[in-house]
Amino acid sequence: MSTLQRVRDRSVPASELESLGKTAARLSDTSGISLTEAAVRTLEPQGLNAEQIRRVVEQTNIAAVNHKFASLSGRNRIVHIDGGPADPITVIDALHASTSAPGARLMALEYAVGPDHYKVASYTPVLAERDEDIPDFGTKLAAAHDELVDMCSGLEFRMEMQLDELCQRAKQAGRDGASLTDLALAWSRVDPLLVHAATSQLQGEIQVGVKTASRRISPEHPVVEAYREFSKVAREYQRAADARRNVEFKLAEVTSFLRTHMS
Repeated sequence: MSTLQRVRDRSVPASELESLGKTAARLSDTSGISLTEAAVRTLEPQGLNAEQIRRVVEQTNIAAVNHKFASLSGRNRIVHIDGGPADPITVIDALHASTSAPGARLMALEYAVGPDHYKVASYTPVLAERDEDIPDFGTKLAAAHDELVDMCSGLEFRMEMQLDELCQRAKQAGRDGASLTDLALAWSRVDPLLVHAATSQLQGEIQVGVKTASRRISPEHPVVEAYREFSKVAREYQRAADARRNVEFKLAEVTSFLRTHMS
C-alpha cells in the first residue's frame, strides 16, 4: 500500500479545520512562538491527513493576517508576521516524525532540501494597483493555487513511485554485495542533498559497510539511474511546493483585505 493510501483519512468538516487554524493563530499570538510551531502543537493530537493539515495551516495564516491587519491603521497597511507564515511542509514533517506514522517517509522527503541549499524563483504576482482590482487578483491567485495543488499531488505520487523503484534497485544491489555506504557515495555524485533522505529508507535493509577505495558503483548502474530519476522528481516537487506556499500566503493577504474593505 502506498504512503498516500496509508495516511489517516477520517472526515473532518471544513468548519473544524478553520477553527483549528484560528486556535493555532491565537496560540502563536499569545505565546510568542512561530505560526509553524503553533500549528504543530495544535495539530499533534488531531490525527489529520496531509491535505487536512495543509488546510489548517492555510486557515492559520489567514487568521494571523486578519488579526495583524486589523491592528494596523492607515490606508497602506503592510502586514508583517514575525517568523513568517506557517509552513505546511514543516508542519507535516514534524507531525509525522513525532508520531512515527507509516506515511512519514514521503512526508520527510518534502522538506529534505532546505531553502538555503536549493534556491527557487519565488512566485510573486504583480500586486493590484487599485483596490477595485484586488478581487480579480484574488481570483487569479485562487486559480494558480488550484493548479499548483494538482501539480503537487501528481508529483507526490510520482515521487512515491520513484522512491519505491529506488528502494527495490538498492536492495538488489545490496544482495549483489553493495553496502549502504557504497550506495551513498555513488548517489552523492548525482545529488548530495537527497542522499540522507534516500538512505534513511534503507536502514536495516542493507549492511552499512565501510568506505573502500577499490569499490565503486558505476554511474551507469541501475541503482544510480533510479536515484537520478528520483532526484529529478523530488526537485520538481520542491519547486511546486515552494510556489504553492507562496501563493497560499498571498491568498491569505488578499482574503484579509477583502474581508476588511469589500464587505
